[in-house]
Amino acid sequence: MKTEQSQTVRIIPKQVSELTEISTYQYIGASLDSCHTIKTIAVLDFESYNISDEESKILTERLRSELIKNYIFNIIERSKMEEVLDEQGFQLSGCTSDECVIEVGKLLGASHMIAGSIGYIGSTYSVNSRLIDVESGKILESWIEDCKGKIDELLSVNMRRLAQKISGITSEK
Repeated sequence: MKTEQSQTVRIIPKQVSELTEISTYQYIGASLDSCHTIKTIAVLDFESYNISDEESKILTERLRSELIKNYIFNIIERSKMEEVLDEQGFQLSGCTSDECVIEVGKLLGASHMIAGSIGYIGSTYSVNSRLIDVESGKILESWIEDCKGKIDELLSVNMRRLAQKISGITSEK
């Protein structure tokens, strides 16, 4: 009598942009017979409060990069987001309401959107983010990441920690 065995393999990132116009990433799961397609997420540039728009864009881009490194989600690249939205005649600037975020998500073909804000008050930077289901319009989860250090620490430590929280990865302090 033959028994089937499942082989364990390492997680292997594989760019699959040749399959779609939007660059995405895919990973192969724990067994050879289980290939997982993961949720497609777009991360909108976070609103800025008491920091420059450029700093907010840099911090948001770091969050995107950290999310990509986690291989949990398909992340739509910012340049591809702008390209698709330009073709539709849609402007990202000023898109801050959840309704606008959902509309952008539908245009991009994303299942979920991440939106939020980055602010500075007193001596603390605060990043507020939320995960929105494009189909239902519901906010599924929100995260806050505070940093009492310099913006450099927010960039190099806290944005990675936020990406780990969003990805469901636990990390030690």
